[in-house]
Amino acid sequence: SATDTISLSGDVDISGDIDISNEKRIRFASSDGVHSDDTSLRRASGEAIRFRYDKNAFIFDAVENDNWEIRNSGDSPVFKINTNNGTTFFSGSTGKFVSFGHSNGRVGIGTSSPQELLHIQSDSDPTLVISSTTINNEASGKISFREGGSNTERVNLRYDGHVNQFIIDTEQKSNAFVIDRATGNVSLGTTTASAELEIY
Repeated sequence: SATDTISLSGDVDISGDIDISNEKRIRFASSDGVHSDDTSLRRASGEAIRFRYDKNAFIFDAVENDNWEIRNSGDSPVFKINTNNGTTFFSGSTGKFVSFGHSNGRVGIGTSSPQELLHIQSDSDPTLVISSTTINNEASGKISFREGGSNTERVNLRYDGHVNQFIIDTEQKSNAFVIDRATGNVSLGTTTASAELEIY
């Protein structure tokens, strides 16, 4: 018979489908309100997935396999977690990936097997874009090369959108190499290149 609440203690074995309508919930509670007993989904061979609530965290445990997948209607994984030093990735319908290597910290864009800390791959003009949200901005973008525990800036590649110049600075020398966007003039040690090459 139908009822608003069913209270059960212990394990429950159910064969067949369970339909829950009208936004009703399945709740697992513990006496202290913090911890709950493990709850699992099983198949004929035994426990497959365990889910539990522990100290304000909802946790899924893979019992037989450390890998997790979310698949689309074509049974292709679009989100896969490899917890055993593998690679976790997100995939679109065309097989484009954003991936994360657990054992090496590598990030891949367009590849599920990044070979370096950042690996960008595409079959058509792979491009890295650094874009300022405003125009004519003096600080329009920068790539900074650093080393040591002090995180000291050794060499910076930057674009000054206010004066339209691409600039390389070193730790000891600002404007060490400058290219003017409009003229193509190159200057060393100065930002005012009046000729194709000016050395200050």
